[in-house]
Amino acid sequence: MEVKLTYKEAFCELKELIERLESDEVAIDELIENIRRAETLIGVCKTALTEFEDKSKEIFERLEEHQNQETEN
Repeated sequence: MEVKLTYKEAFCELKELIERLESDEVAIDELIENIRRAETLIGVCKTALTEFEDKSKEIFERLEEHQNQETEN
């Protein structure tokens, strides 16, 4: 069973992974595994950001609708 990561958890783990990769401390055998993990973490972050964007647009559209109704009355 896979545990769902929050955006913050995924971002922090991705940041640490990138730092390890940049420091050349990763053995070549671990490189593919690390790249796959990075791909997963990027997906988690992208999904969270897309959901945030969609919800934000929805909220702002409702606020705008509400303001337009108030000015009409």
